[in-house]
Amino acid sequence: MKDIIKYMDDIIQNKSQTPKMIIHGGHDTTINCIQYFMHYAFQIPITYIPFAANIFFELHKNESNNNYYVEYIFDGISLLILDYDKFKSKVLESIWSEEKIKNFCNFEQEDKSENDTEKFKTISFILLITNSFFFILTVIFMSLFIYNCKKTKTQKYSLGINDSILAGVDKENN
Repeated sequence: MKDIIKYMDDIIQNKSQTPKMIIHGGHDTTINCIQYFMHYAFQIPITYIPFAANIFFELHKNESNNNYYVEYIFDGISLLILDYDKFKSKVLESIWSEEKIKNFCNFEQEDKSENDTEKFKTISFILLITNSFFFILTVIFMSLFIYNCKKTKTQKYSLGINDSILAGVDKENN
């Protein structure tokens, strides 16, 4: 809603780089949030959101008195037409601060610097332990691989049977 107000202010102040039309994409959850805000700020009823629904905030200029007004349209139905200054002030006073949201949700204030330092130390310690573990496993597997490569051909396929026995078996088969 702050962005919408900023865009409208830029258009009213004739800032040339401000586009005349801005489209934001969203889903039913985005539209639902806007509906709840408009209900909170302007007592506009919340309705079912059909597939491919849309919301428009249109800024119009009344040519007879050079005043601006906003039209709020939900899914093709005009739900609000209000003088821009009144719309802007109501939107800005209805936006909750971060502190008000935390109080509403019963979030406790905490010293972030101390908490963040502890989290960093804990994560660093966990990473050190896991990296050490994987380093040790890599050394073990590399040692086993090198040891296996050094074995003779007979030792590789004997499965632990003594070479002299294999030599004797081979003589008997010949």
